[in-house]
Amino acid sequence: MNNLFIILLTSGFFTWIGWPFTKLLNKITLVERLGLSFLLGIGLGTYGWFILYRLGLPFTLSSLLLTGLLLLFLGNVLGRFYPRSIHLTISSPRPLDKLLIILIGLGLLSAFVIGSYNAITAWDSMALYDFRAHAILLNHDLRDIVDSSYYLSYPLLVSLLHASVYFFGGTNPQGLHSLMFAAFLAVVFGRVYSWTNLRLALLAVFLNLFSYELLMHSTIAYANLPYTIYLVLGFIFAVSGSGKFTHHLLFAGLLIGLSTWVRSTEIFWLIGILVIAYQGLVNRKIFLPLLSILLLLSLRYGWSGYYTKLISVLPEQPQTYGRLLSLETFTAIYHNLPKIYEYIMRYVISPFLGIWTLAVGMGIQSFRLKLRPVRILTFIIFASLAATIAGISVYSTFFATWYQIGDSARRMLMFLIPLTLIGAVLALSRFSEGNHDQTR
Repeated sequence: MNNLFIILLTSGFFTWIGWPFTKLLNKITLVERLGLSFLLGIGLGTYGWFILYRLGLPFTLSSLLLTGLLLLFLGNVLGRFYPRSIHLTISSPRPLDKLLIILIGLGLLSAFVIGSYNAITAWDSMALYDFRAHAILLNHDLRDIVDSSYYLSYPLLVSLLHASVYFFGGTNPQGLHSLMFAAFLAVVFGRVYSWTNLRLALLAVFLNLFSYELLMHSTIAYANLPYTIYLVLGFIFAVSGSGKFTHHLLFAGLLIGLSTWVRSTEIFWLIGILVIAYQGLVNRKIFLPLLSILLLLSLRYGWSGYYTKLISVLPEQPQTYGRLLSLETFTAIYHNLPKIYEYIMRYVISPFLGIWTLAVGMGIQSFRLKLRPVRILTFIIFASLAATIAGISVYSTFFATWYQIGDSARRMLMFLIPLTLIGAVLALSRFSEGNHDQTR
């Protein structure tokens, strides 16, 4: 019970940090504001903690609390100058809506119980993310981490999140991953509700909650779900950043930037930049899209610059990517084409066949009924497929064992599941009554 209290205390701390920043958003539900506050608090809190460490402060509970106070000050200053905090009222639920709410509540409670009371046993959770958290707890620095490229292979969000629980006195931080999933679903609810109605918003939450891949990852301490959460929400805010809501683009850049604080090797953040730039062109805005892109790149560089500096002096340096566009690389890709095709069909197309089919239907529906948000989501999905194929092709030329890590490709693309489910629900909106229709 003590650990459960610490999990809730840590969650409250990060929600408190993130709350002032949500004042920059108007016309969102209280449910969405709470979920977004928690996720922003985790992302900015752990990132700020890392920045203070770079400035010379050790990782301690005091430096974590100082990070929180500094972010609270910054958030309140921004909220005072740009007050937008207006809540969108949720309509009264009907009997079917109440049933969906009960099922969603039971599903989230089950995930939280499983995650909280099971020990951390998944390999990467235990050997990488949680090991780094314990090393930070014991040493108050990164001395046991910076000596190996393995321990530097992913940014520190998950490890610092776990470390925060340990500094508060907890023993098992895994339950926080279930709460992050609940917060994600709260924001999904709010975004879909702002576009459609209560029934469709609950349907979007229900479909995402009971997606096996997402629900399973909410009960283990891997980085894939946090990465999916920040990337998907960044894409969603980029899609909603038009008309009177171009300020959403700032949150798009912030959230996509925070996704690179979870996993930094994937290139899907580039698609986010394209969508933000497109929204700026369509809405004839320059400042907000540019600021959003700069925010994204700054968050990414905060870790990547540190990582590059450290990795350059290690004896087991990773492969260099300087020859990326060389003739040698293209020749190797051509030679590997049969194997690349087999790999993509086996690990990218087949596991997500339903998703790809649904995405094609979304695309057709978006053009037939002129659903611009769905059209942009469809672009993101298939641009991600193109980026994945390109990445696998290049990766096959650098590592002889590339074909043996198919499960990694499936987990990397987990973000396609919520994107497609949300897009499919939005595609149904033209056949439903009582839509709020904030983006058209």
